Parts: sequence; C-alpha cells; structure tokens
Amino acid sequence: MATLAPSSTTNSTSSTTTPVLDDKKILSFFLSCDKLKQNHKFPKMEKMCREFVVKNSNSVEIRYIATVRLYLALALRELLYFNDSVHHFKLAISECPSMGRDPIILTDFGHSLFSAGLYEEAQAKFDLALEIYCGESNEKDVAADSLDWSQDSILSKLTRNALDMEELKSGLAMCQLMILDPKTPEYKDILFILKPNNQYSITHSLTFYAIGLYYEMIKDYNKAIDHYNGALKKDQQFEAALERMAVCQMNLGQFDKAKSSYDLTLQMNKQNYRALYQLAKLHIRAGMPQLSKSKLRSILTLDKQVEKIESSEDRLKLISCLAESYFLLGVLEHSSHSETKKVIHELFQNAIKYFTIYRNMTVSDHQQREEEYHNTIGLCQYYCEKYEESLDCFTQSIASNPQSANGFYNKGMLFETLRDYKQSLQQYKHALQLSPHDSDCACSVKRIDRLLKKNAFLHHDLL
Repeated sequence: MATLAPSSTTNSTSSTTTPVLDDKKILSFFLSCDKLKQNHKFPKMEKMCREFVVKNSNSVEIRYIATVRLYLALALRELLYFNDSVHHFKLAISECPSMGRDPIILTDFGHSLFSAGLYEEAQAKFDLALEIYCGESNEKDVAADSLDWSQDSILSKLTRNALDMEELKSGLAMCQLMILDPKTPEYKDILFILKPNNQYSITHSLTFYAIGLYYEMIKDYNKAIDHYNGALKKDQQFEAALERMAVCQMNLGQFDKAKSSYDLTLQMNKQNYRALYQLAKLHIRAGMPQLSKSKLRSILTLDKQVEKIESSEDRLKLISCLAESYFLLGVLEHSSHSETKKVIHELFQNAIKYFTIYRNMTVSDHQQREEEYHNTIGLCQYYCEKYEESLDCFTQSIASNPQSANGFYNKGMLFETLRDYKQSLQQYKHALQLSPHDSDCACSVKRIDRLLKKNAFLHHDLL
C-alpha cells in the first residue's frame, strides 16, 4: 500500500493554523505504524491510528490524515473487521483523491473489498489498478501522476518495492471464482488463466492461493491444500492461506492437521477470533476441555470491541462468535463443575444477551432461524435451572417449526430432569418420529421406557 510522504508544504486549508506535528514527527509516526504492522501488533496499530486522527484532524495536512486512515484500514482488515477497513479506505480516498489513482493503494483496497465479500467492487479496483499499472488508462496523466508522488511514499519503500501484475491478475481471478457458478463451463477457464504449464513459473503467493480457492470451491480439498501450501512457501506469513487450508483439512476429517494449521494462524494473528473458535471446538473433539476453555476466554476478551466496530456486518460477525463462545464455555463449565453456579449463570446470561442482539439485528422471520434461536435460549435457561422459562422457549421453538425434532427432544430432556418421565417419553417419541435415524432420540426413548418399566415393577413390589 502506498501513502503520501511528509513534505514541507503548509496546510492549504488554513493559512493561520500552525501544524502541531512537524514533518519529522509525522514520519516517525508512520515508521512506528509500519513496525507494528511488521510485528503483527494490529490492536495497538488500530488504537494509535484512531487517536492520531482524533487529535490531529484539524491541525495537520489532510493527506497525512488520509495516510493514517490507510494504516488504520490495514489494521482493521487484519482484525477481521473487513467492512470497517473498506470504510476507511473510502474515507482516505475521499480526503486525498490522488490516492484513488495509485495502483498499490487500489490493490490493497481491492483485498479489503474481497475480504468483505464485495467481489464486484474488488474486481473493479483490481482492474483499475492493472490499467494504471500497464499505462492503459484513458486519463493521460494518471500513471505519471501516480508515479510522481508514490516515489516518496513511506509504505511503498518499507513494505513493497513495486506493484506486482501477477497479484492483480490473481485478484481478478479470485473475484471471478466467487462471482461465477462453479458448475458453469467458464469456471474452469479461470484455472487455465491462473495455472501455467509449469507451476514453478508461478512467482506470487496469491496465484497459488487463487488456485487453491478454485479447488476448494469445486470441493477438491486435497489439491486445494497443495496450493495453499504453495502459497505459504512463497509467503510464510500468508495467514489467509493457513486458515483456508485448515478449513479444507476439517472437510477431509484431518482434525489434527487442522488444529496445527489454526495454531499457526494464531501465531501470526492472536486476534483471529474465527481461528480461536474453531480451535476451541477441535480441542473439545480431542478431549482437551481446558485448552478449549482457554481459547474461548480469549474470544471473550473481545467483548469490549463490539461498540467500537462501525459497520453492522462486522459487528454481527463478532456478536455471533461471542454468543457461541459464551454458550460453549458455559456448557463446558457446567459439565466440569469447575466454576460456581454464579459464574456459569453469568456465562449463559451473556450468551442470551448476544444471541438476542444478533436476532434483533438480523430482523428475520426465517423459520429455521427462529427455531434455532428459541432452542438455544431454552438451553441457556435450562443450564441456569430456570425450567419454566426453558419450557416456554422450547414450546416457541416447536411453534416456529412443528416438523423439527430439536424442540421436542429438548422438551423431553427438560421433563426428564423434572422426573416427569411420561411426558419425557412422549416428547422423545415425537422427536424420534420426526428424526428416525437420530441415535440420541432412539437412546433416550429406550432409556426412559426402561425407567418407566422399572418404576412400574417397584410400585407393584415386583422387585
């Protein structure tokens, strides 16, 4: 990403205002940001940039503020706040329009747009950057103007030596992979564009990543893993390649390998809450609940970040992860009896809080979502021993979707806890009718049936 270098010019917006920071201090700030970026200290980088903008927005040249916004956009992308990153790229370009003609900035902007799922917008940025880089833009002065000021740019010198055309072509191909239907004939054409006859002629890690993405989209996970590994050989700090590789390994049932990949992902970025949550579930599968709890608690430290996130899309993703993490940690603590009831109840109450916020933000009357919401809240109330509230939730779940087995199964579990075995058996049987191949339902019916028969024998003094 390229930015504007400090210069000796004065602020054109105010001839009477003396800048608080001189060029030397601004340069020092940019170098500090770049050092934080290289050391993957993105939370600190984000904080520094936000503070700089608040303190200096009216006292330094607008192009410096725009440059800080570019650093902030990069930090936000690494923290998985992709839409916020896009927002600050847009602000930077609106404050300093010449940045919108710099191919390096456009490339980074394209990556944030792609990460946010805005594939057509990302494609437009990659395409424009490629045009400018090739000197094919209709604006005669674009390439020259871009080269003039980017020669002195801070990030251009410190982090990237030149714009790589292969990266742009791979970026464009990735957008097409996400836009087109994998079943169409055109989809395979993308692979031929990306993959030369000799894979050793691939020079950029993003090309390997794009090919990996192609194979992942068509569910050839082994080939996808091979190419994600190729991306990592080119760039050992390619966090996204590691994370996608872990997803493919999960799909292949290679859970130990997936765990290793997620561990390496977190070594690069401790704030990656997606990797933390997946690791927590993998540790449960491996019978290591203490390690799972540790990862979940790391996610819960992000609780305070919710209000700082500007875009509703990014906020929703974190809220969803927090809700699931509070719930899962509550279940683990409840099962292990390692915490007091008060602590466990607080975990479930926080889970209810975030599940409810998520539901209200999505404003959906989708049958499956409503059913899942009421079932989950009912389970939270159940673990908090609030049985009446729990029963109400399970009843609402069934009302949302009378054909789902989960609500009936959960009601059966609740009545079993209350020792109302006849009601419990009735609910379990209804669940089994709706889901005849569910082993949990079948085992529950047999268990309660045996229990009722045993109680009948005891009642008649037959045992």
